Amino acid sequence: MRQRPAGDSAGSSTASPAIRCTRRSPTPPSVCSRSPAALAVIGYAGAIPDAAGKGMWLALIGGLIVAVPTATTGFADWVTIEWGTPRWRTATAHLSAMLVAVALFAVAAWLQYDGYRQGSVTTGGLTLSLVGFVALTTGGWLGGSEVFVHGTRVLGRSSDDVPTDDAQPTEVER
Repeated sequence: MRQRPAGDSAGSSTASPAIRCTRRSPTPPSVCSRSPAALAVIGYAGAIPDAAGKGMWLALIGGLIVAVPTATTGFADWVTIEWGTPRWRTATAHLSAMLVAVALFAVAAWLQYDGYRQGSVTTGGLTLSLVGFVALTTGGWLGGSEVFVHGTRVLGRSSDDVPTDDAQPTEVER
């Protein structure tokens, strides 16, 4: 295992779980998926339709490309979780929501391709981008639960280490 440099708070026992979280996954697809939803609304409303139609399609394609390595690392984590546990159920719901979002964005990109060539936002591209954004937001919330509730990918912490309500606080929690 790689050693952290001295003074690195990520390895400190007093660092919050958010700071100690590892960064295994590449850029989340949500970064590339907010842009097409915003561009779809802006372009469909009539503001910068040519640029919005082209930018929306390019952002959808970029998000789909980034989704491949992100999904690969997420799946690698998912298969290691003990099946049937609350952590596994949350991870499975996260996986399902993200697969739905990627599928919606893929169909949105396919429907928006004509808009890319013609410089407009298509109704299908707009609708599926917005529905995909809702699915992505839901999946992101579930992914946050994996980290902040279950302790997934947080150094020195797993679901088994999460204190119960009747547990005594540790030195870090005081």
